[in-house]
Amino acid sequence: MRSWTRAWCIQRFHRRYVASANETVSSLLPSLMAKVFPHCRSCGIQLQNTKPSEPGYYILPGTFTKPVLNRPEDAVYEKYMNNLSQEDKELLGFLSDIKPVEEVPKAKTTSTPATSSIKDKVECLRCRKANFNSDFNLKEHPIESVTRVLSTIPVNGTLVYVINCVDFPLGVNEEVFKYRPHNKVRIIINKADLLFQSKELANRYGQTFFSNYFKRKHGIDNLLVVSGKKGWNIKQLGEFLDFNSYFIGNVNSGKSTILNALLYLNEEKKVAKELQLYNKREKLQIQKEDGAGYYRQIREKRKQAELFKLKNGSGTSHMPGFTRGFIEYEFDSKPVYDVPGFSNVSGTGIYEHMIPTDLKRLSKGVDIFKSGTYDARYYSMKSNQVLTVGGLFFVKIPNDTVIRFKNCINFPHHVFRDMSKAMQVYKRPSPELENYFTVSGLKLKKLYVPPFFGEIDLVLKDFGHITLTPTGRKSSNHLITVYIPECISEQDICIREPLVSYTRKTLAGRDKNGSPLKKEKWSERSIAELKTYSPEKPFSLKLITPLPRPADEDEFAAVTVETGIDYSPNSEVSWGNRFQYWLE
Repeated sequence: MRSWTRAWCIQRFHRRYVASANETVSSLLPSLMAKVFPHCRSCGIQLQNTKPSEPGYYILPGTFTKPVLNRPEDAVYEKYMNNLSQEDKELLGFLSDIKPVEEVPKAKTTSTPATSSIKDKVECLRCRKANFNSDFNLKEHPIESVTRVLSTIPVNGTLVYVINCVDFPLGVNEEVFKYRPHNKVRIIINKADLLFQSKELANRYGQTFFSNYFKRKHGIDNLLVVSGKKGWNIKQLGEFLDFNSYFIGNVNSGKSTILNALLYLNEEKKVAKELQLYNKREKLQIQKEDGAGYYRQIREKRKQAELFKLKNGSGTSHMPGFTRGFIEYEFDSKPVYDVPGFSNVSGTGIYEHMIPTDLKRLSKGVDIFKSGTYDARYYSMKSNQVLTVGGLFFVKIPNDTVIRFKNCINFPHHVFRDMSKAMQVYKRPSPELENYFTVSGLKLKKLYVPPFFGEIDLVLKDFGHITLTPTGRKSSNHLITVYIPECISEQDICIREPLVSYTRKTLAGRDKNGSPLKKEKWSERSIAELKTYSPEKPFSLKLITPLPRPADEDEFAAVTVETGIDYSPNSEVSWGNRFQYWLE
C-alpha cells in the first residue's frame, strides 16, 4: 500500500511541477536561442561568418573593404594633366600651384567585432542579395509543410494565423486547428486594402463576413481584419495578442508586414500628438500659411514610418520562403514571434519557373473593389475560345457558350481562338505575346469546373481570381475545362461563390416585391443585398479530376463519380439546384 501511495505521489508531482517546468523551458527556448546566438534580422536564420557557401553567412560590420573606384576617365585626365606645362595650365585657367592628380588611398580595414548592439541589425548575405539585387535561390531553402512548421512551436504558445483574403479560402489549412484548442488560435485576415476601399468598410462588412465564416465553419471566435500595408486595425491587433504569440501562415500572406506595422506602433505613440488631426480652424490656417502643409506632413510621416520599418523591422519580400527562422519581438511586454511560412504541398511549386519581377507584380494584387464588382469592366469569350492569365492556367469554354469574365489578377490576360493555338504560343511565345506569359512551355494537366449556375470565382492560390459569368441561353451541359501546370497542386485552385457578394452590397436581380427581373432592368429596379454565409450552402469547391475514359464521356462520368449524383447531357442545373453538385 505504501509503495502504491509513493508512486502516486511521484506521478502527481511530475504532472504538476515537472511538466509545467518543461512547458516553461520550451516557451523560453526560442527567446534564449535568439539572445545567445546572433540571428539575421530579416529572415531569422542563425548567423555565421566562416563558411560563405553555407546558409547564414554574413560580413562582420566594419570589416568590409570598399573597392577603389578607378574610372577610365580619371586615368585619361591624369595623363594629359601631367604632360601640360605650367604656362599651358595657366592659359587654360588653372592655378599655377596646381598639383598632379594623386592616387586615391585605399580604404583602411578595421576589425571591429560584432557587438550585441550591432548583431541585432545584421542581415545575412542571402537576404541582402534578395532585397537589393533580386537575387534569390528558391532551392536553397525549400518551403516547409504546415506539420513541420507547427512542430517547432511550443505547445503553450498562441497561434496567430495570418490569412490572405485575396485567395480566400485557399489560404485556410484545417491542419492548423488540430494542433491547438480554439481558444489558443487567433485569425488575422490580411490585405483588406485590396478588398475594401476604406478601413470603415473593412470593419463593417469584412469583419462581419469572416467572423461569421470562421465561427460557423470552424468554431473560432477570435478574428480581426487588418491591412499590414496601410496599418488598418494594427492598434487593435496589439491588444488582440496573447503572451507568446506565434505568427503563422502560408508564404506571402503578409506576416512580416503586419509585425513591422506592430513594431512601428510603439514608435507611433511617441509622435501621436504630431499625427493627430487638427480642428478645422487650425487646418485652414496651416493650408493658408504653407500651402498644402498639412497633407505634406502626413506624407512625411508615412515616409518616416516606411524608413523605420526598413531599418528596424524584419525583412519582407515577395519571394516565398524568405523567413527561415524564428524572429522575436516584444510588444507591451509580450513576446511575439515571426515564424517561417508554410505551404499546402512540398517543394517550390510554380515559383521556381517565374522571374522575380513577375512574382513581385503578381504578389501585389489588384484593387478588387474596383475590378471585381458588378459594375466593373468585363470581357467576353465564346465557343471553344481559351483564356489565359500569364500562362498560370488556361480556361477553355464549351461550344455554343458565351462567358463574361473579370480579371482580378495583377497580370494581363489573353484570349486565343482555340486550344491548339493557345498551346502553340504557350510552347514558344512570339515577341508580340511574350509579355502575356510569366511561365511557358510547362507540362499541363486537365481539370473540370463542376456544374454551376450564375456567377463564380475561379481562384488561384497567392495570385487572385477571375470571375466567370455565363450569358445567353444554355445549349449543353458540357463543362468548362481548366488546364494548369503540373507543378501547381489541385489544392491550390478552386471555385467559390463571388466573394464581393459577401463583402459589399450587390444587385440581387429582384425588385422590392421580390419578383425576378430581366438582366437589362437590374441597374434600374433591382434591390441591393448583402449575402451572409451559411454552412448549409457550400461556399467553395475544388475542381474535378478527369477519369481515364473516352473524351466524349469523360466529363459527365467524372462529375458522377466525384459527387455520387448522376450527371448527363440531359441533366438540368438551375437556380433552385445550383449547389447540387457542390460537395465541399
